Amino acid sequence: MIQITALFLLLSAALNAAPLSNSGLQSRGDGWYTPPQTFQWQWQIDLAAVPRVAPDVYANGTKAELLIYDVDIEASPATIAEIKSWGAKVACYFEAGTWVARRTKWAPLFPGAKTATGKNVAGSLGYSYEAPYTDELWVNPSDPEVRRIIKDVIYPFAKAQGCDLVEPDNVQGYERDSYCTGFEATTGANCGACKSGSTKEYFIDKKCDADYNAWLDFNKFLADEAHKQGMGVALKNNHFQAAELVGYHDYVLSEECVSYASTFSNGTQVGFEVFGSKANDCAGYLPFLKAGKAVTLTQYKGTIGKLCSDAAPFLPYGGFNSILKKTSLTATPRAACCGGVPCNAGPQPTTTTTTTTTTTKKPTTTTTKKTTTTTTTTTKKPTTTTTKTTTKAKTTTV
Repeated sequence: MIQITALFLLLSAALNAAPLSNSGLQSRGDGWYTPPQTFQWQWQIDLAAVPRVAPDVYANGTKAELLIYDVDIEASPATIAEIKSWGAKVACYFEAGTWVARRTKWAPLFPGAKTATGKNVAGSLGYSYEAPYTDELWVNPSDPEVRRIIKDVIYPFAKAQGCDLVEPDNVQGYERDSYCTGFEATTGANCGACKSGSTKEYFIDKKCDADYNAWLDFNKFLADEAHKQGMGVALKNNHFQAAELVGYHDYVLSEECVSYASTFSNGTQVGFEVFGSKANDCAGYLPFLKAGKAVTLTQYKGTIGKLCSDAAPFLPYGGFNSILKKTSLTATPRAACCGGVPCNAGPQPTTTTTTTTTTTKKPTTTTTKKTTTTTTTTTKKPTTTTTKTTTKAKTTTV
């Protein structure tokens, strides 16, 4: 009887194990955290600013749990532990597709040029990121050493920090209307010219092998390795590949997709077949909504009322978890949508490490660097212009 029971348990475990594909693990949430489709969340990269948002927020006058708190990967373990003590899950931001000198724990490990001037493709590093962030260099998404550093250094660091999820940034280097990475194919009928930031034309639908498919495989790698190390993973600002990555990533984090309406080189607009003239880049994330997965959306300009209105067409599909922030990504301001309308702000309890602030918010800017002895990190956030430019705030973690 003992032998039969043991055999039954082994068979059950095998049948319930996460399925494998030719590309690796699929996103089922076995052994890592997968968020529900609807929840309240906070994005605060600058954790030095006070006050921090407390464990709960107010949704139409009713306390709602703050389920996910998104911070920088180099936030102090004590800060991450404090947030988790509230019952929230912690997502950790890092640059996956670019090399950043300030990430001193792993930047020296990358082979190749370590200067941020000119177009110096060498080893695993490519051209500078678009201005004004030329201190960052694109990585070669197919380079084995780049992947080894993420798998063996960055992800274990995130796990040790206590991150429940990771938020890999700069993962759409194939968008040749905006980005020139240095690793594009320059010949072939399927490869259009690389033009930095000044054209509406996209070469995504042509699927140039050295561009689109390389970054698609890189995104699958990022998801697979995060899952193997017990962490959930966000798909960041990558609406073009969402349909092909919905089986790998656990949720979406989009910046201002309601503000863009991308047009393919054949003249068709993203989402036009579903939403007509109201289509925007957010339509690319419909596969996630239809799969019951979450889409988190951040807007940096306008009003919370307009954001909720712009996101309302997606409510029949499950809706977005939308918040209005500033590019500095400090604790406040923060406004959220609840069921297609602005949430009732209500009283906002706040938490700091030394004092409690209830009304006065410490002003921040996106150009002044705080003078402290702590680690300085940055994050890129897109602006609402007709070209895909980005804005990034100097931030300080504690």
